Amino acid sequence: MSLELAEIQLVAMSLVGLFIFGMYRLYRWTKTRSPNSQVWGTIFESLSHYTQPQEPLKEPKQEIHKQKRQSGDDKDKNEQHY
Repeated sequence: MSLELAEIQLVAMSLVGLFIFGMYRLYRWTKTRSPNSQVWGTIFESLSHYTQPQEPLKEPKQEIHKQKRQSGDDKDKNEQHY
């Protein structure tokens, strides 16, 4: 007994559909029992992590040059002391 390609695809799509339906039912069941939107936001954010390409969102790399002051550089030359 061997399955044809169409039968394998039908079984796979049925399993995917059942999984999605089961997740929806789980979502609805837990949503009615505990409507904590912050927890659900965290759950959906973690499920969708890295589903969108992140490269366009990255900031360009910046180069920062730090200079150390010498002991006399912190005084303002125009400042007069009384």
